[in-house]
Amino acid sequence: MRSTAVGRTITIVRVLNEIILGNASPQELRDQVEGRMVKETSRHGKYVGLHLSSGKVLVLHFGMTGSIQRLGTGSDPRYSNMIFYLDNGNRLAFVCMRLLCRAYLADDMPSFVRWKRLGPDALDGLTWEYFENGLANRSAKIKQVLLDQHFTAGIGNIYADEILYQSRINPIRRVGELSLDDRKGIFDQIGNVLGRAVDAGSDWDRMPDGFLLHDRGPHGRCPECCSGLESVKVGGRTSYFCPVCQPV
Repeated sequence: MRSTAVGRTITIVRVLNEIILGNASPQELRDQVEGRMVKETSRHGKYVGLHLSSGKVLVLHFGMTGSIQRLGTGSDPRYSNMIFYLDNGNRLAFVCMRLLCRAYLADDMPSFVRWKRLGPDALDGLTWEYFENGLANRSAKIKQVLLDQHFTAGIGNIYADEILYQSRINPIRRVGELSLDDRKGIFDQIGNVLGRAVDAGSDWDRMPDGFLLHDRGPHGRCPECCSGLESVKVGGRTSYFCPVCQPV
């Protein structure tokens, strides 16, 4: 979005699937976005903000399968939910196969973050002091805490498993059972894992060989000791772990 939309005016917005609109009707969205220039972009957790010349922010959430694609002269992608037409002739598609993506209108990103009750950004805003204080007196399983967007925003299911694997912490261990070294290890791995994922563009082929995600799934094996991976449900999400490297 930064490379294609910043400095450009959005001339037309086509809403192809109204289910993705979080807090505005298609007409309200068009009224606030069409004819406005994209001044800058920002991100908080899993949300990307397009800051418009009107002062409003169009906030996009990509769900599990969403993306922005720059379109050529051919037909629109199959799962396009919204198309942005720019004043230089480019078109951008908001694509999401599973319809978990959302689009919101906000006065600014801080007010949107407060409205969604999001915690600090896991990659750019998380400090050790906040992390340590936030874990105090919690009794939940550590995997649930990492996935709680109100605690820290931006960690999804797969990367929570990766963070815990790199920390050698079992996902069902409860926060109160973790030592100071355990907590510090998890904190350090949040930045390491998410940073590497961003640098690789979430292309798993470009991520380190020692990452669990290469083999994460049924019949997968630990990249460290080759033991068979096991799975467990934590907070309704499937978690994969190595029973040898991540003992309970």
